[in-house]
Amino acid sequence: MLRHDQVGGPALRGGYYFFEKRGAEQELWSIYRRKATGGPDELPIDPAPLSADHRTSVGLEGASEDGNLLAYSVRQGGEDETEIHILDVRKRQGKRDAGKRLYYHALVPGAANDTEVFGEGFGPGYLDCAGHVREWTLPVDRRAAWLGQR
Repeated sequence: MLRHDQVGGPALRGGYYFFEKRGAEQELWSIYRRKATGGPDELPIDPAPLSADHRTSVGLEGASEDGNLLAYSVRQGGEDETEIHILDVRKRQGKRDAGKRLYYHALVPGAANDTEVFGEGFGPGYLDCAGHVREWTLPVDRRAAWLGQR
């Protein structure tokens, strides 16, 4: 059987392509970025050091329009739940003060009926589900809950 790299669809943000990739010899997907004008792939998020048994995976959830902030999920083992992290790509460090808010979003028209679960008092902003930082909204587990700022 032939072994080959697998690459997910890219998202263009701030002059960079953000994408997931798994090398032919790798067990887990990693998150990469590459300048839109060309150049080598950069590896801002590598799941390998997160667990010795390689059961912790990461997923690309979105990036800010300027490409400076990266939202990614972390899944422990085969759990259904994921934890959302925000990385300041320029500084290569996580942002704990990203103004996170959590909303429960039932699948009904409009966000006016959403209930804020966490984040009261944080400033404006949300990351929409397509990964664009508008003011902030992104899926926590791709089912019904949303993380963001409003």
